[in-house]
Amino acid sequence: MQGVHERMTIVVEGTRADASPQASRLGGRRGRALAVMAVVVLALGALTAWLSIGLRPHLSTGPTSDVDREALEDIDPMGLLQTSYVVDPSDGTWDGLWSFSNEGPVPITVRVHPSGPSPVIHDYALVPLPPPGVGDPPHWETVDSLTVEPGRAFGVSIRFGMGCADYSDAALGLDRIALDVTTWGLTRTVEAGGDFKVLAMTEDGYVAGPDCRGTP
Repeated sequence: MQGVHERMTIVVEGTRADASPQASRLGGRRGRALAVMAVVVLALGALTAWLSIGLRPHLSTGPTSDVDREALEDIDPMGLLQTSYVVDPSDGTWDGLWSFSNEGPVPITVRVHPSGPSPVIHDYALVPLPPPGVGDPPHWETVDSLTVEPGRAFGVSIRFGMGCADYSDAALGLDRIALDVTTWGLTRTVEAGGDFKVLAMTEDGYVAGPDCRGTP
């Protein structure tokens, strides 16, 4: 038995000593390749999550809305909807507030998307909203950009009117706004639908006044 034990020991030691250098190198390469593949898989997963969240911001209609201070309340001709209206507003525009909520899993930064020149007045600005139950937002306190946490809401003030557009016996509608939403460094322009639709209407024979915006 002693001899067998010695032969077994020699065989085991011989196996270690006789291992092929090429086989050892191949084993090392396989280990490094597997490690690289694992890193690549993790990187691809992180990139996919980054693109999925960054390119798909989730905005929904928020809990707050406000209408023009001069508005009157009425039921539409069909008797279905409560409407707010202003006849000959003092500043020539309809003012109000929409709100939107961040339904995504991460914070977002919001800005109003720049719009080109237009004879129609359509001015928007971001309004920070207090937490639910704290109070109404000051209608005139606006900012250029907002960071909105998940589940929180923000406001967009509206100023909409005919301006210098000579539209006689016409109606212009407004029900959405373009917002630039940035998530994890990716910015996407989102068409967000407002809480309600705004209409500006003129009577037959309407002519824009000489002091309208844009007139020399």
